[in-house]
Amino acid sequence: MLIRMISSIHKWDNSIVNRNDAYIPADAISDLRTKDNKLSVWAVNSVAEIDDIVVALALGRDNVSKLSLITIDDTNLPPMGISLDNEKGEAPGLCEEILSKHHNLVELDYWRIGFFADYLLTLVQADQLKTYTRNDVKNLLTRYKDNGKIITDDVKAGIQKDMGWVSQQ
Repeated sequence: MLIRMISSIHKWDNSIVNRNDAYIPADAISDLRTKDNKLSVWAVNSVAEIDDIVVALALGRDNVSKLSLITIDDTNLPPMGISLDNEKGEAPGLCEEILSKHHNLVELDYWRIGFFADYLLTLVQADQLKTYTRNDVKNLLTRYKDNGKIITDDVKAGIQKDMGWVSQQ
């Protein structure tokens, strides 16, 4: 199973578009911003591993904030012509074990990103979205720090400040 962050369910909610023929709101597509025709996702083998991904995504940001994640069944990708590759993730201060769970959807084009957007819309409509509050994220970051999976000196300054990890010098 794969995990992808989306910015907000409200971007995927058709009520923000007033046209009768609207299908996928254009703002939702910004959640599928690609680089080199690749889209970042994280692979997990169990629901228990999703916390790893929440921590990785949180550490990639400048401040602690809420996160909304959608779970993707990777067996649905081949019929859309979408394949995966491994590429180590980036999250300052996080252990290599978790960073190795990062993947990319690759060789995306106009049609494949459209098929994928359509698939995500069905997941959102089926309430397959999980939101972690700012407090949830802070609790996970604290737990991972206490378990030695985060090197606080390498974490972005905004996260360190929000978490109270800034040394008093």
